[in-house]
Amino acid sequence: MPEQAAQQRNRHTATAWQGRSILLDSQERLATLTVFLGLPLALATKSQSCAPLVLVTFDNSTIPQILGQWFYIAGASRYPPHLEVMKAVTFEAFSFSPGSYEDELNITEIIAQGMRCVVRNSSKVQVFQENSTLKHVDDNQVASVARLIQSDKDLLILNHINIDFKSQNLHSQDPCPTSRLALALELQ
Repeated sequence: MPEQAAQQRNRHTATAWQGRSILLDSQERLATLTVFLGLPLALATKSQSCAPLVLVTFDNSTIPQILGQWFYIAGASRYPPHLEVMKAVTFEAFSFSPGSYEDELNITEIIAQGMRCVVRNSSKVQVFQENSTLKHVDDNQVASVARLIQSDKDLLILNHINIDFKSQNLHSQDPCPTSRLALALELQ
């Protein structure tokens, strides 16, 4: 009997620590984002001006530069369904690989929400060189249309344009982009 009580106590303790781990991941992400967004202001020696975001104009070198794995760092949206997903996601990564056609990319997504993890291989991204946009198609339906915002080569900023609400996502090729993100923000 005492052994069963000890085992049950250990299970409850392990579950509590797992819950704290998820909470700490969210808190750490928020703290890191706060530090990085405030770092340029803290280090500035002259007055800050807001430069307009520069959209990437696609050329023959654009697509090869975005191939590979990208890790979700942060996002901002006023679109209610995106907000719900952003709040629930504890980890997200995706990778672009060449598709069957010159203007198509395959996308593999890994999304963790709490203790649940989903891997999807069914998505495609259509590349439109003429207007420099990417269209994410999932199950033959348009999931989003985005433009790339110019940034550091190891950062990917997507500006979603097909919805009435503004939405942007920041991704990095490094799962721990602290130094690169700080440098990119400092240089702007």
